[in-house]
Amino acid sequence: MSNRKSGRPRPTNPNVPSPEQIREFPDRGTLWLLEDPINLRDLVQILEPELAARLDVEHAERVNRSFIPADLQKKESDLIFRVPWRDPDVESGFEVLIFVLLEHQSEPDPLMGLRLFIYMGQLWDMQRRQWEDANRPPADLRLYPIVPLVFYTGTDAWTRPVSLTAVMDLPAALQPFVPQWETLFLNLH
Repeated sequence: MSNRKSGRPRPTNPNVPSPEQIREFPDRGTLWLLEDPINLRDLVQILEPELAARLDVEHAERVNRSFIPADLQKKESDLIFRVPWRDPDVESGFEVLIFVLLEHQSEPDPLMGLRLFIYMGQLWDMQRRQWEDANRPPADLRLYPIVPLVFYTGTDAWTRPVSLTAVMDLPAALQPFVPQWETLFLNLH
């Protein structure tokens, strides 16, 4: 009697990955490599050498990656590290968040600036909640700066800037009222 007739799943060959595993390999494989803070520093080194030199990756700490918004749908960012900052002009203990968003899709996301803005806001809100849960005075709260890094592996050229203004028809007089930030961007193609 075969397993198929009994309703039990067929045993799988451990040496042959399932189609699901193969489909997710680029995302999971890259994520796995970047989980090592040394590899993360090397990636930042490619894009912004001066920034990479100030990151104390030997003491980096991985931050929880999941966000549960009001609609209770779990959303995951890709990779977040809290990294000590090395700078003789800055007080010891200063840290920065490095937020890596892996984009394994065939074409650019025109809403990437909005997505980053939302994720960054969620990270800062998470810090605020942790501060409140620890019963610390609100006036003493200092948020970590966030360095967003988009890692794009698609085959289509990404020519649009990664910003909020890229999704707005914005008169020059209104530009000062839209949040602006730099995004490290690596296009593998």
